[in-house]
Amino acid sequence: MMGPPELLALSLGLSIAVAALAWAGGRLVERLSADPRLRDRVWAAAMILPALPPLAISLMLLTPAPLRDADLVSAFLPTTVVTTPAAALAVAPSPIFAFDPTLAAWAVLGIAALLTIARVAALAHRVRRLVRIVRDAAVPGPAVVRMVESAANEFAIGAPRIGISTETSEALLASLGHARLILPVGLTDGTDPAAARAVIAHEIAHLKRGDHRTLWLEEALLVLLAANPLMPTLRARRAAAREEACDALALYGTSPETRRAYARSLIEALRNRAAPQASGGLPALTFTGAGRNTSMHRLKAVLNPVPAAGRGARLVAYGLAGLIAAAGGAGSLAVAGEREAVIHMVAAPATAPILRDAQQRTVVLGAGTRTLLNGKPLPEGLPMWAISAERINVSTPPAGSGGVNFILPFTGTTPVSVNGHLMPEGFPASGVVGDAVERVDIVGDHVQYTLKPEADVRRARREVPAAPRDTSARAAVEPVQSTLTPEQQARYRNTTARQYQALCASADPGDEGFCSGVMFGVLVRASQNGFCPPATMTSPDRTGSDLGTFVDRGRREIAGIRPNASESAYQLAERALKQAYPCGSVAATPPASEARFTESLARFTQSFVPLTVSADIEGRPLSVQGDEVLRVLLTDETGAVMNTFGSLSSGKASGPLGPLGMAINTEDFPKASESARTYTLTGEIRGPGRVLRYVAEPVTLRLAPGARHTDLRPTLNFRPA
Repeated sequence: MMGPPELLALSLGLSIAVAALAWAGGRLVERLSADPRLRDRVWAAAMILPALPPLAISLMLLTPAPLRDADLVSAFLPTTVVTTPAAALAVAPSPIFAFDPTLAAWAVLGIAALLTIARVAALAHRVRRLVRIVRDAAVPGPAVVRMVESAANEFAIGAPRIGISTETSEALLASLGHARLILPVGLTDGTDPAAARAVIAHEIAHLKRGDHRTLWLEEALLVLLAANPLMPTLRARRAAAREEACDALALYGTSPETRRAYARSLIEALRNRAAPQASGGLPALTFTGAGRNTSMHRLKAVLNPVPAAGRGARLVAYGLAGLIAAAGGAGSLAVAGEREAVIHMVAAPATAPILRDAQQRTVVLGAGTRTLLNGKPLPEGLPMWAISAERINVSTPPAGSGGVNFILPFTGTTPVSVNGHLMPEGFPASGVVGDAVERVDIVGDHVQYTLKPEADVRRARREVPAAPRDTSARAAVEPVQSTLTPEQQARYRNTTARQYQALCASADPGDEGFCSGVMFGVLVRASQNGFCPPATMTSPDRTGSDLGTFVDRGRREIAGIRPNASESAYQLAERALKQAYPCGSVAATPPASEARFTESLARFTQSFVPLTVSADIEGRPLSVQGDEVLRVLLTDETGAVMNTFGSLSSGKASGPLGPLGMAINTEDFPKASESARTYTLTGEIRGPGRVLRYVAEPVTLRLAPGARHTDLRPTLNFRPA
């Protein structure tokens, strides 16, 4: 997939290829027919065709980019490991100077921009010279005016404005707002009236054909396609055919004597072209036109008129033009097909067992999206769908482009390679998603991953069956987690047994709250988990003292046991509580530490401001059917999730739901010296198969600098999706 720089650079290459085909087609038509009118049309088309690929790609980039689902998942490594002798493993080291297509594309575009600037500067210089010639031109005499008007009447058009100049050695037709015919002094002195009439007739033929306007279109094409080295060649061919076509138009029906006089005038003009006052290079139509290179062919056509092209030659010319246009169009479509899709990034909910993140988040980024690992381009050989990141930072700049930055601490001490490419030093062995790995080879302390095909991985992820709904332990902790900041949520997500043991020994209020929440989740299913707490703990009338006793005893047990490598936080808490409250021998509990527990709980809750969300569906109180899942998100200005509220599918319809409880950390309120902060509430209700049924209109919460709130009460209005 390619971003805009690569697509534009590739379109310039395609433009060169189309120009080469157009040049070959034009040369073939010249062999079939010498008719200047047909050749003029062919070379005009040959100049326009190379502009089609860059134009098509540029217009395509103005349209919305295609969507692409990117499943951002994290999972543990597979348990099947194959060991291989060190001699049998060949790892391709990462090259010191890796080829970066984006950097190369920018280099090509930079060169094209410099060539365009140079072309614009040269054109500006030529235009200034032409303006000076037109401005300083003298008023012609009556005889010259009559001669020009007579020639214009023969072509049935109005006469142009006329000027006499000493700064040019040949006649020229310029278009600077109005058509201006500039004649050299030597042509209007009356010494050779036949030559003067021939030259004037040629320039009036240009005016009749409208060449003074199409000339500027050619100049624009040369500027825009300055990076195409074939454009000057095509322009020269077009100029030569155009001059011959004007000769044929000016000499139509004339006698051989007139043709010979016209040829003498052309030879004299070509001789004077090398003079200091020569007008070559001006953005104007001169009598000599393309100059000396094609003069012999032009003189032959003047003295011996060329017959009109036959039907066969015209069909071949039109057919070639159509084929080249079709080839350019097909190439443009092929380039457009390589456009980098808008990343439609979905981190699935906890019902997918291979995922660590319990939240769902959808972020739409622009076509210029860059995928990074710790702020740097992805290492060669490591695709984004195979990264097991600790967290993902998403940026969505106003222009629509953005970046996906996978955050993965480089704490590894063993070499890791993916598909034969050596990863950067420190890349952890756990940095690759388990379900993307087809084979793991361990050679000494070197870990080599062989990945599955991307299509197989994505297909398997779409077909992952839903996990059992009986997740009461996690559900009991979810309300506590929903009030945490994103940093705290990342800290407490996918906690290992050893990490959980450290959290339970911490004096941090958040750590204490998380430790207690896990034990409360195990307590909900005490009988299934195989331990028997005192009856007061399972009674609806339990007190804060009972809870404090339960937590303190559980923390002491957790501190005294050795975590297993494969245990989760919930399994460690369950094992500790089994030792603290074994069934059949419930011992007397030690004195409670109610004061300490309530103090830590108070510190934990005082750092949040309640966010009470009312919700309705089309004006009626919100209720959720048995097969539906409700999700409400609070996001900041960057799209980062600050808080969530969710309901699991229960199998039966709920009554009208009351206000939904959420919270905002007091640290997220702007201080008096800061600018206002904006948060957005969104919501959705999904049915079986995660089909979207209802979506809430976004609600914006704007917190003024220095504001202090004790309660926030927004309302979400759901409507059918």
